[in-house]
Amino acid sequence: AEFQRGAGDVVRRGPDRPHAPSVCPFAQGVEYRVDDEAGYQFQWSADGGTVFTNGNAAATVDWNDSRSDAAIDVTITDNFGCIRSLQYPVRVNVQLIAEIPMGPDTLCLNKAEHVSYFTPHTNGSFYEWRISGGDIVSGQGGNEVFVRWEAGLNSLDLIETSTTTDTVCQGQSPQLNIFVFKDSSKATINTVSTDTSNFENIVISWSYAGRPVHSPIGLYKRGINADWEMVSTLSSENPVVDENNPTDESPFEYYATVTNSCDEVVNSSVHRTIHLQGLVGEESENILLEWTAYTGWSEGVEKYEVWRRLDESPGFRLLATLEGTSSQFTALATDGFNHEYAIRAVGGSAALMSWSNSIGFEFEHPVYIPNIITPNGDGKNEYFSIRNIQLYRNSLLVITDRWGKSVFVAQNYQNDWSGYGLSAGIYY
Repeated sequence: AEFQRGAGDVVRRGPDRPHAPSVCPFAQGVEYRVDDEAGYQFQWSADGGTVFTNGNAAATVDWNDSRSDAAIDVTITDNFGCIRSLQYPVRVNVQLIAEIPMGPDTLCLNKAEHVSYFTPHTNGSFYEWRISGGDIVSGQGGNEVFVRWEAGLNSLDLIETSTTTDTVCQGQSPQLNIFVFKDSSKATINTVSTDTSNFENIVISWSYAGRPVHSPIGLYKRGINADWEMVSTLSSENPVVDENNPTDESPFEYYATVTNSCDEVVNSSVHRTIHLQGLVGEESENILLEWTAYTGWSEGVEKYEVWRRLDESPGFRLLATLEGTSSQFTALATDGFNHEYAIRAVGGSAALMSWSNSIGFEFEHPVYIPNIITPNGDGKNEYFSIRNIQLYRNSLLVITDRWGKSVFVAQNYQNDWSGYGLSAGIYY
């Protein structure tokens, strides 16, 4: 019985290495092998040389003088008696046909330190490896070298020289071009900011540039003195909202991480939110605002803005603009009964903005009515000044004499009555 040659039926030269397409005249001990199977029998022959074998899947050949039509043959009989024959042509000549070096032709820079390249080995051959864009670490002269590459387009070839009994032959391989690159892919956090519609939510704007990745982009966060924890994977949703954070207690830090196509873990810079706190001054006349700096932008913060919402106003209004190094501001508490403040950091680009948490204050601001004025030109108590009266926009001030006659009436009084034209006395 005969059977067809299978896909795995390949004559090989040397253990786990392809055979050479040519050898030098009178080269000795050149090894060839085929895939072995239990119970199979192998019969080797060589046209142009002498075969040495033990009847197994490997044989060595001592080649004779030059000829272009030499060949190695093997007949394989399986354990059912079926027979197949394989032949591989070999060129015996002083001009060797050196094969192109075998090894990777595209590499990541972080994996280019100790890279193996080889060519089939022939007894008596010397291999001169030539390289551009790197260094041969070890193996020069042998059929396998280890190379350290630089980034860029590099090349490798070899000259095989074989010396037999009476002949020296040589051959130059084709050049193998090797591209070595550094994967600059990265995930970037652009901003982290509280959500002004719900200050417990933090909005993370991000971007990715580079080669496609095969693993998720991870988003990590931590509070002050806390451990990092993964909160999300970044895919198509942008921005991402991280909900229900106690932003009034501390700032929060975030970073993104990705494993690039070269298996390098690349982390973004860490971005930290602004944490705002406030302290009411004596007699509830002012509020000291203090905040932590926003961090994460490569060019830092250009300016901080103080925003405030008073009493029944529908939204925040800009109160002050400060330098990017600022961390304090004093606001007047007497501007309203209910105050709410937030800080906004602005980067070098108009698109870079981050809001802090918000803080609120409530004041009673009772009016204080003086019982004396002395409009005598000495600059003291010249006017009837009612402290906090400006906060009561619908106020009506009526002053009468001892007989109940009105001597002064004012709607939304502005602390500007001096008793002009009246004689000294008691008024109500």
